Amino acid sequence: MIFEEEFKEITSSNEFIKFKEKNPLSFLSGVFILGTNFQFDFYNPENEKIGSFTFIGNDIKTEESDVFKKENNKVKQLNLDKVKINLNNIKKLMSSLLDKYNQKSNREITILQQDEFPIWNVSYLTEQFKLLHVKINAINGKIIEEKLENIMSFKV
Repeated sequence: MIFEEEFKEITSSNEFIKFKEKNPLSFLSGVFILGTNFQFDFYNPENEKIGSFTFIGNDIKTEESDVFKKENNKVKQLNLDKVKINLNNIKKLMSSLLDKYNQKSNREITILQQDEFPIWNVSYLTEQFKLLHVKINAINGKIIEEKLENIMSFKV
């Protein structure tokens, strides 16, 4: 796992220990990756809040927010031990998809979350103003969904 050190450092930090004391039922629900920044989200089913932990330089930033989900969906626990396809594999796959569509990436957003199984949910904004969105099974690396859309066609 490419962010294993960050995860261990977060979960052993004073900030996280205090959070777990106040939110003992909370569990890892997702990892949000923007560039080289990792955000670890922990869901508390008691109050339906997300506690987010992010490295800012050498400091850990914490934030609590409402959960972002469809009304009837249940937030599931993400088990990192089940993830067999790491972030390096995802970047290689996305690079080949960019080549396939003759695109170059400007911004990348990657989310690791749990569905029936762990899923990499990856979105690349390209220099050609398109959005390449791909869902990948994090256990076997199979593409579940792949879309390339012109962002100018999105309705505001």
